[in-house]
Amino acid sequence: MIRKTTMTLGALALCALFASAAFAKQITIRGKLQKTVEVNGWVIVTGQQKYLLLNAQKFQNEKWFAEASEVEAIGEIKKGVTTIHMEGIPFAVQSMHPVEQHESQVITPVMICLPLASD
Repeated sequence: MIRKTTMTLGALALCALFASAAFAKQITIRGKLQKTVEVNGWVIVTGQQKYLLLNAQKFQNEKWFAEASEVEAIGEIKKGVTTIHMEGIPFAVQSMHPVEQHESQVITPVMICLPLASD
């Protein structure tokens, strides 16, 4: 009986492990690309947070992939990953694209001329 229970618990633990890997949470981040201090590293800076791109080479041939470009990326945070880069939360990017930079609207003042009342 103990052996059967142990096997059942082991099977449940294994299923839970695979289920958590299969349903890893994807997030969307938006920020500016920045090089890391270490060679060949890239991060996306979002306010006070930095996300280390684990697969930046996938996007490096894109024209928009340059320092200070604003991008939006979808991917997963990878806890426990060891890299040579010392900054940012490890982030595996599934897709990334530039964020359109909209020109600021210029408001042109309009002058309205009304006739003066005559006596």
